[in-house]
Amino acid sequence: MFNCISGFYKPQQGTIRYRGEVLKGIRPPARAALGLARTFQNIALFRCMTVLGNIKLGARVHMKSGLLSSLA
Repeated sequence: MFNCISGFYKPQQGTIRYRGEVLKGIRPPARAALGLARTFQNIALFRCMTVLGNIKLGARVHMKSGLLSSLA
């Protein structure tokens, strides 16, 4: 069910709504913009980076700055 809500799988039948909006056809990045996001349990940290650097890299998608300025 969660895979269908997040857009990872397409439901075979029925309708999924979030805050009254039908999610059918909305790509995962647009779903994230609505506030729907997911994370996977397999942790893939960059060993050469600090904890803060890894967190900043993961949060980069929500920032308006570029990758290099996010790591500073």
